[in-house]
Amino acid sequence: MFHEEVFMTRLGKILSGWAITLSALMPLTSAAYLVPVHYQLTYLVAQDCGLSDEESATIAWANSFTDIHPDASPGVRPNQWTKPRYIEIRRLFHFPSSNIHEKVERNSSRARLICEFACENAATGEIDPILLGMGMHGLQDSFSHEGYGPIFGHATSQKPDYPFLRPELAEEMAEVTWNMLDLWSLKAHGIPCRNIWPVVRDDLAVLIRLRADRQDELGELWKSEVERLLGKEVPVLSRRLDDPRAPAYLKNVERVFNSFGMAL
Repeated sequence: MFHEEVFMTRLGKILSGWAITLSALMPLTSAAYLVPVHYQLTYLVAQDCGLSDEESATIAWANSFTDIHPDASPGVRPNQWTKPRYIEIRRLFHFPSSNIHEKVERNSSRARLICEFACENAATGEIDPILLGMGMHGLQDSFSHEGYGPIFGHATSQKPDYPFLRPELAEEMAEVTWNMLDLWSLKAHGIPCRNIWPVVRDDLAVLIRLRADRQDELGELWKSEVERLLGKEVPVLSRRLDDPRAPAYLKNVERVFNSFGMAL
């Protein structure tokens, strides 16, 4: 049997010949729950939990930035998709699994790993909402990506990422998001989330079922509804690689690779 690193190197060579065909089949966009979930749902739940505006925005930003930063995004171009590093990126941040051959299982110990790592660090005084947000991305994706693996992902379809297509699954993801933020609040601040989950759950059930044919239209629907629920504007998601928080984000990417990654 090949060692993992040998297999990944050979796999990259084999798949490289398919890359152009694969890229023609797959959407060149996010390979994860879309911005409505990773940013807007996360921000809403963090606010309802009782976290500050700044902390809520940072967690939600780091969550969404995992689809944006080139060192964490899943790789959606012909020169990226088949490279071993991008397969490992998908395993760590988008298709959380113990190895590249394993299929994703929702809310697994591997899916919770980075979030729980951030929470345990917070309990010792190292409060890093960027690390938590980064981990939240993979945890949420473990629901939409269940049954897929990090080598191919769901390259020929983006349907798994639309929450309204599987609302019960998305509701379960939302509750796990709440529970993780509850743990974070307890570890980082010594207090659990406000006891309003039944109200939040009903609001999210409506939000999750909003429908649109295009990502941008769905994003606008979610943004309007989240702002109505909160009674204030949602901060604009920064996609800039020179965002002031980006260096800390990149440092955490390397930290995750060093702590949980496989040799490439």
